[in-house]
Amino acid sequence: MNRSNQRDVIALLCDDKGFVREVLADERNRFENVPAGLPFTAFVHPTSLTKARNFFKEIQEKGIVLDWELGVATTNKVTILQFTGVRHERQTIIVGAEDSNSVMELYEEILSMHGDQITLLRSEVKRRKELADELHLMNLQGYEEVTRLNNELVTMQRDLVKKTRELEALNQQKNLFLGIAAHDLRNPIGNILNLSQLLQGDLRDKLNDDSALYFQLIDSSCGFLLQLISDLLDFSQIESGKLTLELETVDLEAVVSQQTSFARTTAQTKGVGVSFTTLGEGPFITQGDRGRLTQVVDNLISNAVKFSNAQTLVEVSLARKEKNLLLTVQDHGPGISPEDQVKLFQPFAKASSRPTAGERSTGLGLSIVKRIVDAHGGEIRLESSPGQGTALRVCLPVGDTVPSSTFTTTRMD
Repeated sequence: MNRSNQRDVIALLCDDKGFVREVLADERNRFENVPAGLPFTAFVHPTSLTKARNFFKEIQEKGIVLDWELGVATTNKVTILQFTGVRHERQTIIVGAEDSNSVMELYEEILSMHGDQITLLRSEVKRRKELADELHLMNLQGYEEVTRLNNELVTMQRDLVKKTRELEALNQQKNLFLGIAAHDLRNPIGNILNLSQLLQGDLRDKLNDDSALYFQLIDSSCGFLLQLISDLLDFSQIESGKLTLELETVDLEAVVSQQTSFARTTAQTKGVGVSFTTLGEGPFITQGDRGRLTQVVDNLISNAVKFSNAQTLVEVSLARKEKNLLLTVQDHGPGISPEDQVKLFQPFAKASSRPTAGERSTGLGLSIVKRIVDAHGGEIRLESSPGQGTALRVCLPVGDTVPSSTFTTTRMD
């Protein structure tokens, strides 16, 4: 609105709740930096707040109110202006000026904008309302979608907890069955092996080649079954968390030396050599379960012999590096493919390469070895390439430090 003489006039477009949508006129720029969206009462002086609320309430009730005096704040004083308000549908026009004539003049100018300007004004108000409605709908739909996903997640979590409990129960039943079956099988098979060996002693001078072969097959099969039963018992104990480590000070060099000597007898029948060397200065002492560590060493060396070709050497070494002992068992067999290496320490896993003399394997040995090593606070690593042999390296802590173990431990002093 262009005026030759600037007057003190205010015109506000409000919604039906009293919030200002737009400042239509403010010729003295009193509210130049006041944002839209504030209540109408924010444009009057605090001394006129109650009267301003009653003024707006009366507009909503009567549709039009004339000649109300309300104070408007200026820089240094309070200016009293005459206010008129008119409600049209869901919006209210409030006009304030120095006198009634100025009010009516300004109000007429606002109403005269009924052409393109008032159409644009109404379109803008409509557009803003539609955008607000759309935003509300989007928020509502988003809330409903989040609620739906949250309900699905809660249901899935409940199903997962249920299935986890069922799997735990099945796993306990499996371990119980394995333990019972292994115990019940061990004695009969042991008896068969003992009777076979007794018969061989009694009939040593009467056995022909075929009979001797049959007894050899009986002994071999019984030995394999006893090893399988022993592995199953160990595996079920580990899985159920009942494996007990009896901790004591262990001279690992003596353990490895003894197991290397035992392995040479079997290795010689295949034409395989077994060597043992220590690297660096000892002592090679660790804290652990002597029986379980012996089991680890025996398994690694016997495996290496199984997968070695005739006229090759299984190299066993023991080194001390800072606070660790490093046991390495290196064979020169067919090696292990990358695909097999990934699963080699899993239960019942078997590599595609086979033992060189047809020996049998339970598929549990290395998985048990890994769990025993882990229980001693150690680490086992595999290094192998097809055609280049395999090296298994076990790292164990040195000295008197009792390892942190997930298994039950008993200190043996």
